[in-house]
Amino acid sequence: LDDVSDGSIAEYTDYIDNYSITSGRSYTGDYAITAVGGDNAFLADDGGIGTVSQGTIFSMRAYLESSAAEVGILFGVQSEGRKNWYNAEYKAPQNRLAIFRDNETRPTETVANKNGVELPAEEWLQFKITWDDGTLGGNSGDITFTIQRESGEVLHEIAGNNTFYTSGGIGYNNQADVA
Repeated sequence: LDDVSDGSIAEYTDYIDNYSITSGRSYTGDYAITAVGGDNAFLADDGGIGTVSQGTIFSMRAYLESSAAEVGILFGVQSEGRKNWYNAEYKAPQNRLAIFRDNETRPTETVANKNGVELPAEEWLQFKITWDDGTLGGNSGDITFTIQRESGEVLHEIAGNNTFYTSGGIGYNNQADVA
């Protein structure tokens, strides 16, 4: 996952032992975050490194080292160490692209889901979230999760609507075969 321009992950708060900084592969800059262990190694922040809210388009890039990779973006993070967030993720073992709303006191809610998804390995992909508040061409609460190549070619896209969270921190959800 990219970019950690200062070479440190100290600003993140959860499960940082599951991650390290690498300088071997980076989309931009000199450093990237890489997962070093844990099946669901979350690295989340509840606002210390920035927040996102409805009305925002944001993205990250990930280099999938194998076609068995799992990677996702956490957003709307409400509190560290708890499942209070949206999670837009790609899970290769299930060939699934999904957006979930997690809340520790309620069952996980599927906002959008697409099966039969496969992504190429050994290339940088952009994982983009469009979180609409009604000013980006959709309705308040619309969430679109797009995965595209560097060329801009859209590989997969799903969309749904959920207004449970309207802002919060950001984070990553990935396994060790994503650099």
